[in-house]
Amino acid sequence: MLRIQGAVSWRGHHFFSLSNGTKQWGWLAAREVWATRPGLFGRLSIGPEDLGFSAYGGNRRIWGLGEYPGRRHVYAVRLPRFSRPPGIPGLDED
Repeated sequence: MLRIQGAVSWRGHHFFSLSNGTKQWGWLAAREVWATRPGLFGRLSIGPEDLGFSAYGGNRRIWGLGEYPGRRHVYAVRLPRFSRPPGIPGLDED
């Protein structure tokens, strides 16, 4: 069962780390303000925890870490530019 472990928000985009137990990969879910439900964005470490966000120099990254002994990695996930529906300005501006 996937469980939310961490969350971070940036300019109308919400990201969640989803844990899937001690032996399976976690997931990064993304949800835009205008979306009706989240979508899975990518795979994370086993036991993902808190999330952080940085956008220096246009290099957008979500930072995360693993919670289990022997798997306590710190890592960054690069994010692409997001598309947005007309009428919602500013999401792609750095």
